[in-house]
Amino acid sequence: MKKHLILSILALSAFSIQADGVNFTCAPYQPLCTNCPEYQTLFPLEAFSNDPESLDIEADKSEIISNEAYHFSGNVELRSDSHFLAADDIEVSTSDNSTLAKGNVRFQDNTYLITGDLLSAKKEDDELIATATNANYQDFAVGPGGANGYTEIISKTPTSVFLTNATYSLCPVNKNDWLIDADSIELNLERNRGIADNATVVFYGLPIFYLPKYSWVLEGRGSGFLTPSYDSYTEVSQTKRSYSLRVPYYFNIAPDRDLVVAMKYMSSRGFIYEGKYRQLIKPKITEDYEHSLLEMEARYLHDDKMTNLNSWLIDTSVELDISEKTHFSAQFKLCH
Repeated sequence: MKKHLILSILALSAFSIQADGVNFTCAPYQPLCTNCPEYQTLFPLEAFSNDPESLDIEADKSEIISNEAYHFSGNVELRSDSHFLAADDIEVSTSDNSTLAKGNVRFQDNTYLITGDLLSAKKEDDELIATATNANYQDFAVGPGGANGYTEIISKTPTSVFLTNATYSLCPVNKNDWLIDADSIELNLERNRGIADNATVVFYGLPIFYLPKYSWVLEGRGSGFLTPSYDSYTEVSQTKRSYSLRVPYYFNIAPDRDLVVAMKYMSSRGFIYEGKYRQLIKPKITEDYEHSLLEMEARYLHDDKMTNLNSWLIDTSVELDISEKTHFSAQFKLCH
């Protein structure tokens, strides 16, 4: 059985604001939209054609416009081996490999779902380039539930997606607790970066802050804003409900260390400033990372509205695997 050597040092002043509504206890980091419902799609996923050489089309009515142009109307569905397209009306031109869909448009490829009023697509060098207007979109390649939102214009190439007057969120479809509202958004798949111009972060319909330019990592670890959190509470000495809003930002310093800073506003108390640093420790004795961790946390409440005092907390802990059978744990807390 593994031995545990535990060292704990706790220094507390006579004043503690924890009992009267402000809780300085650390909470684990929360991924985006932990409270969002189960994953859903813009529309039920469709099957592609099994034949890479064919283009399967079903419609209530078809018309040959010329030797290289065709018109289909009424419940039109078009399938290839790489995408699905449905609309009230679709025109296909074989001369330039282009397609124009109008009315109740639904588009699907290996990574995206798009619904909208109108969609034009063209195949160049075996790659499909599509543009849609007044569209809702969903990206399977980003996040556990896929990024989604609304845009006046979406242009999709094999390497990038461009959105105009658009919203962007990692919450499930129709459950956008938070979103980015921007004049333009570029999702660069090659660089694995998203870039938004004139962006406003919106939480439950409430604009939180404005950024002239905002960049984030599409997949994997990367610096950026985490999900804001909103809560309501009642102070012990009051009967009136109060509310709080917390906005965290994540810094991906290195593969073995990170930092989260946050600003939290409590209507009954004021602003709380928070920071938490984490670092994995790799002792020479063992290769085990699982329990080798250094954490340092600090929180500061300036000019408490209820007490007119400044309050702070420092919390440091170390978890270290000394050997396969021995684990060392130490914690130091100081607050005022």
